[in-house]
Amino acid sequence: MRRRLQKKIERIDHRHFGNQIDFDAELRQVVDLVDMDGDGLKDIVTGKRFWAHGHKGSDPESDNPAVLYWFKLTRPAKGQAEFVPYLVDDNSGIGTQVVTGNISNKEFPDIVVGNKKGLFLLKHETRNVSKAEWQKAQPRKVNQ
Repeated sequence: MRRRLQKKIERIDHRHFGNQIDFDAELRQVVDLVDMDGDGLKDIVTGKRFWAHGHKGSDPESDNPAVLYWFKLTRPAKGQAEFVPYLVDDNSGIGTQVVTGNISNKEFPDIVVGNKKGLFLLKHETRNVSKAEWQKAQPRKVNQ
């Protein structure tokens, strides 16, 4: 059995995410809503700004990696919503704006960010992998 795996996405064990998303000050400044995986549901694209208020500014943990995530919206039961975090990149982050759209392919949206680190085009690429590799790349809930 083969499954499609998005190249830029890897398993994460990030302290901010457990059973629910904790949008603390690091990850709530800029978001975009877009269907990242073609399931018809709008997902959230967001990340951490690199030195949002300078090297020793007021933003918490300003020296942490400038991460970029997308959160897959899932509907486990009627009236419920869960967001599954996928790490897109750990060295770009976001700026004051994040833009998604079809640039490199017509099936899945790419992500464009510009910030103090530069301009980034994160191409949404897929490839076929084994079931075992696909399962290994899936996010895992962090115990709180």
